[in-house]
Amino acid sequence: MKSFNVTLIRIDDYPHSLAVLEAAQYIHWCLVACGYGSVLTTNRIDPDAHNIVFCAHLLNAAEIERFPADTIIFNSEHLQNKQAWYFDGPYGRFLDKFYVWDYSLKNIPRIGHDRTFFIPFLFCPDLVRTDIARTQDKTLAFYGAPTERRKKLLKEIEAAGVPVETIFGKYGAERDKEVFGARAILNLRQFDEIVSFEPIRCFYPLTNGIPVISESSDRDPTFDFYKDWVFAFDTQDLARGIAALYHDGDAFARLAAEKLTSFRQTSGADAIGEAVAAYKESL
Repeated sequence: MKSFNVTLIRIDDYPHSLAVLEAAQYIHWCLVACGYGSVLTTNRIDPDAHNIVFCAHLLNAAEIERFPADTIIFNSEHLQNKQAWYFDGPYGRFLDKFYVWDYSLKNIPRIGHDRTFFIPFLFCPDLVRTDIARTQDKTLAFYGAPTERRKKLLKEIEAAGVPVETIFGKYGAERDKEVFGARAILNLRQFDEIVSFEPIRCFYPLTNGIPVISESSDRDPTFDFYKDWVFAFDTQDLARGIAALYHDGDAFARLAAEKLTSFRQTSGADAIGEAVAAYKESL
């Protein structure tokens, strides 16, 4: 039985591939939990394995030919805008040619073929970081690119009396030291025109017992999978809602415990087992 090679594409002077490192680790450890052989690599394509490729949008067109036909492309990009850069060039060809796993139900119809599968990001015990202490303070943390939209929302939250820390360009253990000290993590959309929920930003904090406060994304069916596990507010009520929640510490602690306990009852391994079965049927 062929094993799996989960590979993360990285290029010089671009550290942001590490933004999906935990997503790649999730796939790897869930495959292992399902009984499959799996290795986690960087920039490696194994002709004798089922390859699952993260950050293929960083590759050039010539790379397509060296990928085995049974390669899986893991898409972590928004696909709502057909004029976006990732459709203009080689990445669109990668999505067209290979089987695609995607974090978003909203993306699936936009891929252009039916060799796809939705991957929910659920609880994975192998991603629980026992080497980092959870030292909760009073600050909410946001990590990600500080777009103008996000900066505006963060200022509104701070103006409502809630301290916020922005983390950008830090990944892995360096980022975790700050994330594990936050009262909760904020999940905010990049742009007004992209109404999409990003579970990759949410599942890792939830796995490690850190509450997540998110904008609602009712127009994205992916949000339905997560709405019971995160605190969610409509954008127009975001700052006011967060402030009310923040200043009622007892209610926040009680509700957070309920949401985190519920999330821990999910199984990433079960979801990946279904995805692998569907993938193998397509070969």
